[in-house]
Amino acid sequence: MSQYRFPAGVQLLTTDQVARRLSYTTQTVRALIKRGRLRAWRLCGPTSNWRIDAASVDELLGVTVQTPPREQRLPDEVRNRLARKAAARSMAEQDGSEQAAAVMRKLDADWERRKAAVLRSLTESPLDRWLRRRR
Repeated sequence: MSQYRFPAGVQLLTTDQVARRLSYTTQTVRALIKRGRLRAWRLCGPTSNWRIDAASVDELLGVTVQTPPREQRLPDEVRNRLARKAAARSMAEQDGSEQAAAVMRKLDADWERRKAAVLRSLTESPLDRWLRRRR
């Protein structure tokens, strides 16, 4: 039996709990899930009950949740690489040669690829990856 791992702090609610919170019927909550307005999962197969992310309910209600910027959530290693890259860029700009510019373009391309992978790993849960692969 597989276990789903959700990111820290994710609170899952039942359709009844969400219906009470929104003052809707459970059928309306299911319709919101079907339309994509609420983020929800069926944890035990296609016929099981829905579990809804409490953050998506708050978003639907218009409640704002304070989260730190992505840069503050980056690991120290990534922040150190950012600092080294900035130092290398300033040296290349001072040098002004075409070779230094080519090296910086290569570093930029490599960095963007790595940064996208790190940010995706920070923001995407294992369940999200599984669902993305199934589409």
